[in-house]
Amino acid sequence: FDGLVYSFPAYEGDSAYAELKERFTKKYGADASEGAGFVSAYNAATVLFETIASGALTGKEISTSIGNISISGIGVEELSFDENGQIKEAHFILKTIRDNTFVAI
Repeated sequence: FDGLVYSFPAYEGDSAYAELKERFTKKYGADASEGAGFVSAYNAATVLFETIASGALTGKEISTSIGNISISGIGVEELSFDENGQIKEAHFILKTIRDNTFVAI
């Protein structure tokens, strides 16, 4: 896969990310942070848990609540969504694979 170029969430340097990575590694003995889905999955679960904690239980209530949510996230200052249901703020960097190592371009 050397030479493959791909987008990756730009959360390196985020103190919340560093804390999450440390907690995860300590608890599970592995570092899953190189996977692009690591932070996205954590943020998605956080949104869902916050939504359910607010009392939304039916599909319509959950959908409405997620559409109106605005909370802190990992790699983004604010987890919130636009009228199309897409995250309002997401920053990405380009990475490549060089000698079997992930490298920021």
